[in-house]
Amino acid sequence: MERGRRRWLQLTWEAWIRDAASGGGLLAGGLAYRVFLWQLPATLCLVSLLGAVAELAHRPPEEVARSSGMTGAIAASVARVIAETDDARWWLIVVGLVLALWAGRGGARAVRVISQIAWAEPLGRKGSELIGSLAFSGFLLAAIAMRVVEGRYVHGSFVTDVVVFVIFTVVFASLSAWVMSLLPHGERHWTAVVPGALVFSLSLRGATVVTAYYLAGRIDRVDDLYGGLGIAIVALLFQFLAARLFVSAQFLNASLAGVGPRTAR
Repeated sequence: MERGRRRWLQLTWEAWIRDAASGGGLLAGGLAYRVFLWQLPATLCLVSLLGAVAELAHRPPEEVARSSGMTGAIAASVARVIAETDDARWWLIVVGLVLALWAGRGGARAVRVISQIAWAEPLGRKGSELIGSLAFSGFLLAAIAMRVVEGRYVHGSFVTDVVVFVIFTVVFASLSAWVMSLLPHGERHWTAVVPGALVFSLSLRGATVVTAYYLAGRIDRVDDLYGGLGIAIVALLFQFLAARLFVSAQFLNASLAGVGPRTAR
C-alpha cells in the first residue's frame, strides 16, 4: 500500500527484487574476490614502495607506515614484511605492478558484467582490457589515496572532522558517479547513475567511519589474537560490503531509469 503511494519506494522495492532475482549477493562475492586478487599484488607493490621510501628517508619502516594512515597492527605487519623483503624490493615492485594490472583485467570485467546485468544489456566485451584494468586499478588506488590523505586531517576538532568528512565524501561521490558513467548504463544520460553513486558513496563512507573510529582499536587486538589472518578477515568483510553496495547501486540506478519489468506491486 505504502509502495503504491510513494513512487521512490516502489522503484526501490523493484530494484531490490531485480537485485535478488539476478543473484546480487553472488555478483558481489565475485567482485569482492576480484578486488582481493588485485589487492594482493597491489599491496606487495605498495609495501615495497614504502620500504624504498623508508630506506631513502632513513626512517623506520613502521614510522613510515603509520604516517601513511595505517593503524598500529597493520603498520607493524607492514614493517615486518618490509624487513623481510629488503633484498628483493625493486623486483617485487615490478612484479607487483605487472600482477596488479593482470588482476585488474578481471576486476574491470566483473564491474562491466554487473553493470550489463543490472541495465539488462547483452553480455559481451566492450573496450580495451588494458584501459579497463588501468581504470579499475586507478579507482581503487584513488580511494586508498583519499583515505590516506583524509587520515592526516581527522582527529582534530569535531567541526574540522565533519568538514573534512563532507569534502572527501563529495569528492568520492563525484569519482564514483564518473566511473559508473563510464560503465554500461543503458545509453542513458550520465545523470542516471547519480542516485546510485550517492547511495554507494554515502553508505561506504559511513562504513569507513565506523571502521576508523570503532574498529581501528579492535583490529590491533585482533592482530594480537589471530595475527595476519584476523586482519585479512576484516579486510575481506569490508571488501564484500563495498562490492554489495556497488551491485545494489547499479540495480537502483537501472530501476530509477525504468529498466526491468514492473512485477513488484
